[in-house]
Parts: sequence; structure tokens; C-alpha cells
Amino acid sequence: MKTIIEDPKIKEALDLINQTFKDKKEEMQKVVSDKYVDMRDAISNVKNEATGAVQKNPWMFLGGIALSFLLLGYFMGRSKE
Repeated sequence: MKTIIEDPKIKEALDLINQTFKDKKEEMQKVVSDKYVDMRDAISNVKNEATGAVQKNPWMFLGGIALSFLLLGYFMGRSKE
């Protein structure tokens, strides 16, 4: 339902508010977009570093994973008594 605004001062104020919101919306979209790109690049860098470390020394990572699952199984398999 659209109301008809007859007072020119109220109409002018509403137009000003709408324009301000549009400007802020565009500004916020740019900030969010920039932060998304930065986060995506950071995740990509971490992934590449981790992949390089695993490829350089895979046995250390396999041993760490095996130990983690061994401890997880030990703690989950204990009786509660």
C-alpha cells in the first residue's frame, strides 16, 4: 500500500533518506566484496602452504592423523565406570 505524501518537506526528507541509504548500500557492498576477495585469497594461500608442507613430508602428517584417531578411539571406547 503506497501512501501519497502531500507535504513537500516530508517528501524531500524521505528522498534524502532514500538517497543516503542507496549510497550507503553501494558503499557496504564494495566493502563486503573487498573483504570477500581478501578472505578468498588468504584461504587460497593457506591451502597452498598446507599442500606444500604435506607433499614435502607426508609421513609426519600420516603419523599425526593416525595418532589422533588412536587417541579418539581410546577415549571414545573407555567405559564410563
